[in-house]
Amino acid sequence: MLPLPAAFTDEDRHLIANFVPLVDGLASLLGTGCEVVLHAFDQLDASVIKIANGHVTGREAGAPATDFALAQLRQTTVHPQEQGPQEQDPEDQVSWRSYFSRNRQGQLLKSASMTIRNRQQQPIGMLCVNFSLDAPLSSLLAALSLPGAANSLDTVP
Repeated sequence: MLPLPAAFTDEDRHLIANFVPLVDGLASLLGTGCEVVLHAFDQLDASVIKIANGHVTGREAGAPATDFALAQLRQTTVHPQEQGPQEQDPEDQVSWRSYFSRNRQGQLLKSASMTIRNRQQQPIGMLCVNFSLDAPLSSLLAALSLPGAANSLDTVP
């Protein structure tokens, strides 16, 4: 069993909620071939709380944590009973990973997963980005292309 917070605190919920706009923002930036998923670890059987471009893996909000997410959770969790005199500094824990994976249809994905930790350094969620390497290059280029009218560009101060 994974050592997760017994119950999410209001602070944990607020921290996870801060990542919700990032899901749509990243998906909009990277296009329809890129799935962005936000997991909350208070309910592993329904950990997906926000997903954009779920067609990439066939998932939707309410889906359970994947085996990969559970394995990542095990690797990034401090196990107090396993700590010896030289405790692991939470700052040294791996909080992100970039890797290749496959969706249910066998299509190759380039993925990255970032663990979200609370103030006590307990993993409470994960932000995952899954980019389909089978997506047409034109969909990525369309997401990165200038809008029709160059006058509509925002100026970054």
